[in-house]
Amino acid sequence: MEIYLEYALLENFFVDGALLFLSALVGKRKIVWGRLVLSAAIGAAFAVLFPLLPLPMPLSVTCKFLLPILLCKIAIKKENGGGGYALTLLFFYAFSFAFAGLLYGVFGAFDIEYFEVEGGGIVSKLPVGGLLAALVFFVALCLLGVKKLYEKRRTYLHIYDCEIVGDRGVLKAKGYLDTGNTASYHGMPVCFVTPDLFYDFTGGETPTEQMTVVTLAGEKRVSVVKAEKILVGESVHGVAYLSPTSRLIGREYKILLPRALADEERKRRTE
Repeated sequence: MEIYLEYALLENFFVDGALLFLSALVGKRKIVWGRLVLSAAIGAAFAVLFPLLPLPMPLSVTCKFLLPILLCKIAIKKENGGGGYALTLLFFYAFSFAFAGLLYGVFGAFDIEYFEVEGGGIVSKLPVGGLLAALVFFVALCLLGVKKLYEKRRTYLHIYDCEIVGDRGVLKAKGYLDTGNTASYHGMPVCFVTPDLFYDFTGGETPTEQMTVVTLAGEKRVSVVKAEKILVGESVHGVAYLSPTSRLIGREYKILLPRALADEERKRRTE
């Protein structure tokens, strides 16, 4: 099998550059393009030239394991503390193994011939365009997955254990502090809860009080019932009202807490 040096350098340059970019982005490090390009070029040169060196296997494996430390050190601008660099390096290892796994899957799925050269590295008949397409797909998939993870993380930062105290007892559920919930009734904030939680709180009885809420579909009337006390985490809040809803409730929580409680909680944290 013929190996074209320029193609091998190009492939490895783009792969190392993409993995470094992903690692820095996910690790929330400042991306300096000049440093990243230099690091990717060094990684590409290493990948092409290293298999030609007559090194024993233990030393060869050690060098390949230590290379990402150098590449990340070059690509990532030094900032206060080493936590950001360590996290970026960890992501680089993770993305490298994941992309290698994707390539092996592509080789198997499309019956593409490949072999491992002495000293490390893989040579295959996968065209350059095919490799770059797999790389673009991998980067897009990783970015989408990371975006979803960060969205979940932001959500969980505002989820608390809640207790709703009323005449019929105490209900315990997860609540989400939502700054977009500005609903009020008689000057008191309104917590929206799932229908099953509202049913348990009212004992199955239909409340006599109703309030008007404005949605994208227009105005509608919903039932409300008073709660004497609501505990959000370690904070105790006074009188509030509850109203049932089948929307705006996520799988992670059953109570949509109002902005007024969010403001109180934020103020308590800063004191």
